[in-house]
Amino acid sequence: MSGGASEPGARWYTSRWFVFVSMLPLWPVSLWFLWKSPLFGKPLKIFWTAASAVLAILITVWLGELNVQLYRQLEELL
Repeated sequence: MSGGASEPGARWYTSRWFVFVSMLPLWPVSLWFLWKSPLFGKPLKIFWTAASAVLAILITVWLGELNVQLYRQLEELL
């Protein structure tokens, strides 16, 4: 079962629809699916990997700032 993959013998988890659908809920795992898929070119794979790394860094920094703000509010209450 190719699951929409255009290459014969392609696995369902390398199909375009699965890689795109899995980007949000399975974000780290979907990068592996992206790199295993023969349906995407190397420039697109590099772009999505870099964009994911930037997004991970931004989320980490934002959560760190949120944690500092919550800690300061907790200190004021105590």
